[in-house]
Amino acid sequence: MDMKRLPIYIIGLTLFCAFGCKRTQHSNIDDAIIFDTIIKEDNSLLSGDFEDEDSLFKFIEDSIFQYIRNNRISVPENAIKRYTQIDSLLHLIFDCNENEDYYQFNHGFEISQKQIGFLNNYLFQRISEMSNNEFSILLHEEKIVTDSLISAQHKFIKTHIEDAGYSGSLSFIQYNNTSYAVYIDRNKSLKDLYFSLVDNHYRPRASYIKLSNTLIEKEYSHILNELIPRELLMEEKTLDHYDEKADFQAAKGLKQAWNDFIAKRDEIANMLSDKQKAIWENGTSRFQRSHLILLKNEFKNMGVCSNEEAELILSDSCSYEELFTYPNFTTKWNEHIKQFE
Repeated sequence: MDMKRLPIYIIGLTLFCAFGCKRTQHSNIDDAIIFDTIIKEDNSLLSGDFEDEDSLFKFIEDSIFQYIRNNRISVPENAIKRYTQIDSLLHLIFDCNENEDYYQFNHGFEISQKQIGFLNNYLFQRISEMSNNEFSILLHEEKIVTDSLISAQHKFIKTHIEDAGYSGSLSFIQYNNTSYAVYIDRNKSLKDLYFSLVDNHYRPRASYIKLSNTLIEKEYSHILNELIPRELLMEEKTLDHYDEKADFQAAKGLKQAWNDFIAKRDEIANMLSDKQKAIWENGTSRFQRSHLILLKNEFKNMGVCSNEEAELILSDSCSYEELFTYPNFTTKWNEHIKQFE
């Protein structure tokens, strides 16, 4: 089967199943049921009954190491192997109902984000332990601007897609996918930095090209000057909920959030040694690539769309040549429908 022909919501479902709905595989040791007991007695992992994010992450880490102790699992001395072990055990503290209705499906995304959030926090803590206070503060500020970028993306989705009637009943997928994609890129960046700090021979698996900011500026210009105001999606629909001014401000806010994010990443890079700086900048280049794809696709790759639209979307796995030559989704769509006129 040609995967490109599948609707984008299948991608969301795959993420859900891969990261949010792994069933606990219990051993014969009674202590292995500790996590199910926690979930059944207090569903706080999903209901958000923690005072703050740090309390949630501490609960998760304590639960993982309690499982390790109760089952007499040896903890690797090697820091990279220890991280891999924690990652592999993480799903054990989450319990996901196999009956996937809308509520459960939505919670699958929530679970996956809490998992990647925990891993990112774990990496942040380990890097901070190896760094001076000034660098730790900068790294914490980088998390803040990362969250601000995600919030700006969500605001733009609201004004530009949802309020304009361009999303359906599964619109929440767009919000979750944009968050998750950024957290994943951050995870890879933090992981590469941490691994390079504990292993002098470590090198990232993938290399990314540093992109000129003019490429991204061009896409923001396209959004601000050509995609706003929005047009009716279908004749029978209205734009009663669409606010052109709010949409324009949301797009400008997203652009500013992106620039603030890159500025903070550059500030951190300037504090690193040559090797770690190159690794950190490689992570920044990965963010640039992901963001450029997002803008050129006009967020279409983050939501539900038809097979016909999916065929025209720029793939996350595209080559740089494809990335640079792809105009934008609107241009590709207009070229596509012309052949039927």
